[in-house]
Amino acid sequence: MTDKTKLQNLLSQAYTEYAEEKLKSEPFNEEDFKTSKSFEKKMKKMIKSERSVYHRLTLTRTRKILLIAAIITALLLSSLSVSAVRNFVANLFVTEHSNHNTLIAKIEDNNYPKRLEELYEIKNIPKGYKLTSKEVTENSAEYIYNDNKDSLIFSQMTKDSFNGNWDNKHSDHSARIYKGQEYYIINYDSGEKIIIWDNGKYIFNLSAKVPEKTLFSLCDSLKVKTN
Repeated sequence: MTDKTKLQNLLSQAYTEYAEEKLKSEPFNEEDFKTSKSFEKKMKKMIKSERSVYHRLTLTRTRKILLIAAIITALLLSSLSVSAVRNFVANLFVTEHSNHNTLIAKIEDNNYPKRLEELYEIKNIPKGYKLTSKEVTENSAEYIYNDNKDSLIFSQMTKDSFNGNWDNKHSDHSARIYKGQEYYIINYDSGEKIIIWDNGKYIFNLSAKVPEKTLFSLCDSLKVKTN
């Protein structure tokens, strides 16, 4: 066990014990326990994806306090981390952890859309897939297609709303340049592939259990929706 792992375990244990003692010793009013809108927004984005290592959480009385303890621990650990674990790939900052990689968009200035000013779509949807779910918000859009057994998911996000965590224990992570565009690629042992890229304005995420050639042909078909 490395010194960093020991430190992580000690911090996690200490904050968990502290939170549990708080639960026992102090009255807790659910209505009085409030977090900022910014905090809630970021946490919802972190746990939204089913492919994230984070599971969807119901923020009960206990979980709210333990979650804050975990976040404080993570912040302390990140301040102690060496810069070598944080890489710049495909215009994304990639931080490698023991069981997952965290990706955020690189933002150098404010010259990018803060909301979806235009919607994109994938044209060459494989035969047999039908649109089964569509969700569009101010800064993200997600389309889910299904055939009889698998799903194909396409997402578009503003740069400041993109924040994801992907398992690295059962997948290989790499980068590839295709037709001048750099892509971040995740290949799962199950055969599922996830490809993430930045076109200069938005972040796109495409996942499907298809051959890599088919995946790139889907990326090629990306167009701005006209209606």
